[in-house]
Amino acid sequence: MISTALGWPGSAFFVAGLIHDIGKLVMYMTFPLEFSEAADRVKRGEEKPFEAEKNAFGVTHEEVGAMLLKRWMFPENLIAAVQYHHRPRQLKGDFRFPLVVYAADVLAHLNEIAEEDQALDPGLHFFDPEVLELFQAYGLIWDDSVLERLSVNLSGQKEENAEVLNLFLS
Repeated sequence: MISTALGWPGSAFFVAGLIHDIGKLVMYMTFPLEFSEAADRVKRGEEKPFEAEKNAFGVTHEEVGAMLLKRWMFPENLIAAVQYHHRPRQLKGDFRFPLVVYAADVLAHLNEIAEEDQALDPGLHFFDPEVLELFQAYGLIWDDSVLERLSVNLSGQKEENAEVLNLFLS
């Protein structure tokens, strides 16, 4: 949705979205107890996610994912999306992929939060202001109406694809 709004071809962005948290999967599959303990510390508000990962493993899920994708010889744009999806501003060069994945990740989390807490205002304050500036550099001005439109689209897609998703989850 986001890459389409920017006029960028969507298939590679779709793949980037699918694999952006692959480092979490690797961490969990390799060290399930330590990963679960770190996640519990985050849920209790004792640590931020990156702190918990660094303290438990010495690396973040972004770094683990990027290492894996490099080893598997994935293209640089997908490696960048995985390695910088929480901090697209730090990438030197073309940050379109981590930028789109960042926004999609925030949008997905806002959607989850809104489902749990109807009183919450899932506004732009959840976005890093510097990331919003990066979007402006590519011609997409984020405001509450854009966020609302994308949220409605996401909800609609979730409803449309619920049956398919249930096939995989049941």
